[in-house]
Amino acid sequence: MSKTKRNLWLVAGICFWILGAIVFGKYDLEISQLLYHPDWKWAVAFENGGRLTTPILLAVGLHFLIYLEKRKHPKKIYWVVDVGIMAIVVVLILLFSGGLSGLVQELFLTAIYLAFYLLIQLGGKQLDMDKLIQIKKIVWTMFVATALIFLVITIVKVFAGRLRFRDMENISQFVPWYQWHPFSGNHSFPSGHTGNSMAVIGVLLLSGLIQTRWKRILVAALPIVYLLLMAISRIIMGAHYASDVLFSLGIIAYGWYIAIWLCQRYQKRKIDGN
Repeated sequence: MSKTKRNLWLVAGICFWILGAIVFGKYDLEISQLLYHPDWKWAVAFENGGRLTTPILLAVGLHFLIYLEKRKHPKKIYWVVDVGIMAIVVVLILLFSGGLSGLVQELFLTAIYLAFYLLIQLGGKQLDMDKLIQIKKIVWTMFVATALIFLVITIVKVFAGRLRFRDMENISQFVPWYQWHPFSGNHSFPSGHTGNSMAVIGVLLLSGLIQTRWKRILVAALPIVYLLLMAISRIIMGAHYASDVLFSLGIIAYGWYIAIWLCQRYQKRKIDGN
């Protein structure tokens, strides 16, 4: 994508974000009242397992970097590290995905995680070094983007101090997104679960490396659909307002934009330095 097109998309995104902020600032409460259905099982599943999206994909990224090192310098220690990461991920899934009562969801998440791992170990052998280096750049960009987005969302949550829809005793407690109450102990704005899905953008970027058109479209569409479902599920559960998820999606988009820019500058300086 040319620089001009990229800037046009950036401006269009900012305009859409501002428009959404105005609309949701006026109709946030009405939207939440309309969509609030905390008994919907699919939304409950997103609440229980959604916080694990980025941790799982970060672990997958680490497995990929370890795979590259194993190709260069085969050592038994790498298998120990792989197993250690797997153990940590499985424990996280058990702790944060409903405990033993959420066994089906835990098995599902574990299966997806292991599928990614096997894809690296088996599919990596089919790729040339140029493709592997491109994937490596995306993985490191994901690490940078995750750190930036997590930091921004955490700081804003603390200073915004917005009460969740489901925690209100009556609608008189509702406050629009632009009225902040720092250090109140409330953390509705922006949505942490939506932000915690930030790493799926890395999967979206990987679609650009796929040659087959339908596969490329599928891989690009899945992360977008997942993010939208996560965002909607947070409103359905009453955990967040529409503006909460709007700002999280915006932070994700521009966090990745900045991360890509930073990583590209780092690569350029590295090349110029050589």
